[in-house]
Amino acid sequence: NSQIPTDYGGTGPTLAQAAAGVRAAATGSTGDSKPQDSRQVVALNKVMHLKNHQEKSKDFELKEGQTMAVTIYTRCKNGATAAIIREGSESPMIQTDVVGEEEDAPYSVVIGEVKGPSNFSVRLKSISGPGVFLILGKM
Repeated sequence: NSQIPTDYGGTGPTLAQAAAGVRAAATGSTGDSKPQDSRQVVALNKVMHLKNHQEKSKDFELKEGQTMAVTIYTRCKNGATAAIIREGSESPMIQTDVVGEEEDAPYSVVIGEVKGPSNFSVRLKSISGPGVFLILGKM
């Protein structure tokens, strides 16, 4: 329960707090954020629970001049195929497999970066079994 964000009824940190911690760890920051770092915001967050061979998606919009980097987090070794699709197209702009290296070990992958203006969809499809995935989009 402590690993579930308070945004979703758990006792862990909020998604925004978790994303800030991930950014600090990735940049080696000790809390002394530079002004340009403070402009990064989590604009997309969604926890997806997938069953065997199930597909789910999350839609989002980017306006002119906006760019978003999409990252998927999981502890699931079963994995999923992640894709970013621009509205009006069925072909993925970006597609990759998100498969943890060992069961219950944290794993993340940056799917890619997309630029607006447009509507997009992040789609996850279970590869071989159930799993839980967190999608974060940072602008």
